[in-house]
Amino acid sequence: MATLNFSQARKRGLAMLLLAALLSPVVLAQNTVTEPSAPSKQAVADLRYGAALYDYYLDDYLSALNQLHVADAQGGIKGHGDNPELTEAGISLAYGMEMHAQKVFTRILGANRPLEVRNAAWFYLARLQYSRANWGRSQQSLNAIAEPVDEEISGDVLALRINLSIRLGQLDEALALLATLPEDSSWQNYLNFNLGAAYSRLGEYETSIRYYDAVRDLPVPESLKNQSEHLALYDKALTAAGYSLMLSAQPVEAIKRFIEVRKGSPWSARALLGYGWSALESKNYRLALQPWQALVKGPIALASTQEAMMALPYVYEQLDASGEALAEWQQAEARFSTQLERLEQTQKDLASLSLIDAFQLNTENRDSHWLAPAQTYPVPDALNTLEEVLSSNTVREKMQLLRDLSRLDFRLLHWQEKIQLYKIMIDERHTRRRAQSSALEAKNLTAQERGLSAARDAFKGELSSIEANKNYLSLAFGETRELNEIVERLGQSLAILAAAGEDIRYEQEAYERYRGILLWQASETYSDQLWQAKQRLKTLDAALEELQTRHKSIAQVIADAPDIQPWHNRLDNASLRIVEHHNTVSVALAETENALRQELQQSLNVQRQHLLSYLAQTRLAIARLLDAALRSQSQ
Repeated sequence: MATLNFSQARKRGLAMLLLAALLSPVVLAQNTVTEPSAPSKQAVADLRYGAALYDYYLDDYLSALNQLHVADAQGGIKGHGDNPELTEAGISLAYGMEMHAQKVFTRILGANRPLEVRNAAWFYLARLQYSRANWGRSQQSLNAIAEPVDEEISGDVLALRINLSIRLGQLDEALALLATLPEDSSWQNYLNFNLGAAYSRLGEYETSIRYYDAVRDLPVPESLKNQSEHLALYDKALTAAGYSLMLSAQPVEAIKRFIEVRKGSPWSARALLGYGWSALESKNYRLALQPWQALVKGPIALASTQEAMMALPYVYEQLDASGEALAEWQQAEARFSTQLERLEQTQKDLASLSLIDAFQLNTENRDSHWLAPAQTYPVPDALNTLEEVLSSNTVREKMQLLRDLSRLDFRLLHWQEKIQLYKIMIDERHTRRRAQSSALEAKNLTAQERGLSAARDAFKGELSSIEANKNYLSLAFGETRELNEIVERLGQSLAILAAAGEDIRYEQEAYERYRGILLWQASETYSDQLWQAKQRLKTLDAALEELQTRHKSIAQVIADAPDIQPWHNRLDNASLRIVEHHNTVSVALAETENALRQELQQSLNVQRQHLLSYLAQTRLAIARLLDAALRSQSQ
């Protein structure tokens, strides 16, 4: 019976490809979720640092970084030593600003700093260099860390030393360091997995399996968050161990590992695929049916589903079930053809689709730092064939960069609006100032001051004259004043009559008598009235002094008021800088979106080639089985 040739080389090649995917990046510093190192808690001596810490502890790291940069532009934060710089460098590192973070760390290391500060800087610099695959320089930075190492970073330092030794191929050194790591360290799982991956890459599968099994055998942590991480690594280690056992010709043992992988795990599809291959390797064809029958029901966009669709009819042929094999091949052909059409439509849609809108990367409330827990982005219907590709590290990094650039673009546009609002505020302030100046000019405070001063001088002179001449009647009040005015008019009338030659002796005597009575009455209240007059003079003096003080104060305010025009100039300059930054970000945004688009198009091209190859193989298999059926009928 003619059969599809699933050669040993093909099975081994597929196993190697999946194992390579499992062994991709060393976990430390690339896949581990951490937060930017928390600043030390202490009394706040500089309010600007307090504002940065406030944003930091609200998990608003971008605002905290902005606060630190603004404070630095205004002369720096005082009273907190190196904490602001370390905080800035840590947050910058969390946002992928590696060059800026390295400059800050280098500046800290170049000065006379306390041991714990220098050690922290060397460690973060080493981790930064490690993340950039600069293994040699990262190791040099770690070697610069002096004892004693602060307890907060000692475990991380040791874990980084072990991973660097693994990356540099110094496995004996890595094993020696691992022996010094506490058994309850949270790094045990990751480091055992990384050692297993290292030995797998060297082809030493028996040794690698021991370290994968060590990950499996470690107890599940109590923390829910740690449990989730542990179980994810647990499934990955079991899957990697299964493929290593396959490659070391132990298919039965490989199946034992594959069946331990949790259903619904991200690695369950690969485990099922390996399960089927292991069963096939051991010639247990019926056992191979079980995982592949489950896999073919999955999304066809997944590579594991496509592989199972190719493998399942082959197994049926091995069981002499040609009818079931033909049905599976025909179903595979139909699904591959449909998927190929959808993929080609996806390529057309991708050419004009806004990736920022499609993946909702411009959502403002998403936190943007790169060390935050991985986010789940919605996959639009037009790109559902890319669901597996979108989970890859390279694509997700581009999506993170595109998200950050989109957020910066949004902030810069918002600041352009703010600048215009600030200009309106300054214009309104200028208008109010001019109106106030006009109102002050209308009040003519100088003329008021002169008039009040003249009235005060006249009153003071009159009062001095009254006091010097004992002019009681000048200070008379009430009825006495009114009678005095009548007597004064009478005296004037008598003077006129006397001048006319009239005899006024009787009237003159009465006039003198009434005047004397009035003088006596006025003298009785003279002292009191004189005191009250002096009090009124003091009130005038106080009013004059207050008016003069107010006048001087207003004149000083007007003289000292800042010129508003320079603010306009500053805002104009800021607006130009913002526009320049926005143009730069827009260019970077377009380039990043185009790079992501090309990455996705390339992935679609690879998928298309695979689908064309699978489609060709299925059609050949269908033709072969139909031909065999016709020949058997003719015989």
